[in-house]
Amino acid sequence: MATFDVTDEPVFSIGVGSGTVSYTANNFGYDFALGEHAFLNAIGGKTPYRRGLADIRKQQFDSSTAPGEQSLDGYWLRSQQDFTGGAGITFMEPSNDEFQMKRFASSLGVDPWTRGKLTLLKQAVSTRTLTNNVSSCASVTNGSNNYVVTAESGNTTVYYDGYGTGTITGWTSTPNGNLVSTGDGVAVCSTTGMEYIAAPFTGAKQILATNASTTTTNAWWVKQRFIIADDHHLFEKGDVTSSLNLNTAGKLYSHPLSTWRWSSAVETPSAILVAGSAGSKSAIYKFTIDQQDGTLPTLSAGITAAELPYGEIVTGMFSYLGSYVVIGTNKGVRVAQVDGNGDLAYGPLSFTNTTSTSITGFAGRDRFVYVGVGNELDGNSGLIRIDLASTDGDGRYAWATDLNSGTTGRVNSVTNYGDLIAFTQTNLYIESATDYVTSGYLTTGQVRYNTLEPKNFRSFRLRGDASVGSINVSSVLYNQSPVSLFTFNSSVDINQDIAIANPTDPLQESLGLKITLSRGTASQTPTLTGWQIKAVPGSTRRLLIKIPLMCFDHETDNAGTARGYDGYAYDRLISLQDHATTGQVLVFQDLRTGEQLSVTVEDISFTQEVPNNQSHVDNFGGIIELTVQTA
Repeated sequence: MATFDVTDEPVFSIGVGSGTVSYTANNFGYDFALGEHAFLNAIGGKTPYRRGLADIRKQQFDSSTAPGEQSLDGYWLRSQQDFTGGAGITFMEPSNDEFQMKRFASSLGVDPWTRGKLTLLKQAVSTRTLTNNVSSCASVTNGSNNYVVTAESGNTTVYYDGYGTGTITGWTSTPNGNLVSTGDGVAVCSTTGMEYIAAPFTGAKQILATNASTTTTNAWWVKQRFIIADDHHLFEKGDVTSSLNLNTAGKLYSHPLSTWRWSSAVETPSAILVAGSAGSKSAIYKFTIDQQDGTLPTLSAGITAAELPYGEIVTGMFSYLGSYVVIGTNKGVRVAQVDGNGDLAYGPLSFTNTTSTSITGFAGRDRFVYVGVGNELDGNSGLIRIDLASTDGDGRYAWATDLNSGTTGRVNSVTNYGDLIAFTQTNLYIESATDYVTSGYLTTGQVRYNTLEPKNFRSFRLRGDASVGSINVSSVLYNQSPVSLFTFNSSVDINQDIAIANPTDPLQESLGLKITLSRGTASQTPTLTGWQIKAVPGSTRRLLIKIPLMCFDHETDNAGTARGYDGYAYDRLISLQDHATTGQVLVFQDLRTGEQLSVTVEDISFTQEVPNNQSHVDNFGGIIELTVQTA
């Protein structure tokens, strides 16, 4: 056991925590002190004294399947070359889910759906002003001509063929905005029933249903039959030649709640699905086909295929490719997959409404579904596009804004018009075949490199083609307005790094980019193929000091003064090791210069090159190499 002399300095200051005290110099010429312990220096050729800055950039092994930016040394980088993950993220963080690295915050007027290529979208051209905001459209063909037919409350039905106009005359009742396409003809619903006419709309009109009991009769053409909704009843009609008296006809199904109203019907390979609601409750019912004997198959009683969360109401449905049912609600859009029994398994909301406008219109093309939304495109109504081939791990499908009406209101219906998309709002809009929107933008997710520490965002770089039109880049701080940085055009080389001059405070937690494309002529669009941001860590660099210290039981300073006791070296060594393992903040003093710093012990090593004598305690000791970092 170590023995003490009352004249020796104590190992710990009595009554004071060892992490809060500092050494008080006395008549012994120590060189360095840490906390309450002081030491002579052991500076030499093999044990130099070193000072430097601590590295704040971690060394990271890249275990991903493809080399990435985390493999690179120097700048912190973040880039994007694929935008097909769609809109909706806030922060663009590294992720093992590749879908997340393809996403962005928001967009308007740009097409992100070709991998590695962002261009402007085509314009939505207003081709006819409708009388009110209760209208619908449907596509029809007679084999040689494509038609978009519109029906609006209190007006006749109008058709378009190559942007020519015509009026269908002779409706014996007033359309209420509900229009049904059978592919080669249309049926219009009214306050009294239904009427039908085939393309090219020059023949006689056929009355399909009479004596409607409500002012909102709906109908849908599914599995070669009409499903007609009147009040809380459903009817089935399988031809376009006879008339159905809704007062006396047999009902396919009547909901037990008299307040129930049906909103949509679609077909799946094995069933017909019909959605409706009453109050805050909404559900989708399934009617399966019982037999097929060459005549029209009969339908079973309705069974529940899916229920919606309380307060979420189905306002429209769209069946696509036999595998998907897109569900529009008062909350947004869900995508359901259909199993072999016709049942639905739907995921979370892929798109969430920010307004109270109901979603009712849908059309499909290729792998996409176009959905009509109200006032969601920077305050205007128009379409979003959902990519059924791209989904995250939680079942949310990629989406982005699409055709823009340029006005506020509700989109009532969406349809195909040949290779183009058409929709009705207060006007009938048809996608232009040639002309792009004047400008559009994409806002990236906020880049923060998965840490809240400040960063110094140095520069950005684009890849693309600005030889026609222009590409402007703005910096975007979190929840703040963008600030323009630079504009590329045909006279500026796009292949260069541009300094980020805004924000003026270089240290920021995160930063995003708003990239705005502006067309050249009406038929020319610039192209963005990728972007990159460069940054360096903005954290305060800490001072790292490595000090060689003598640690012996008995020591003598330069003046010849002796100090110590048997066990003195061991006690100080163990105390320093305790500080290193507990991470205490200590006072480091360079007694040669008077410098004092608050530090933590980063590393400590002890080397003894000369053995003790036979007593095993007499002048035990060696050299301590102590590494501290400023706190």
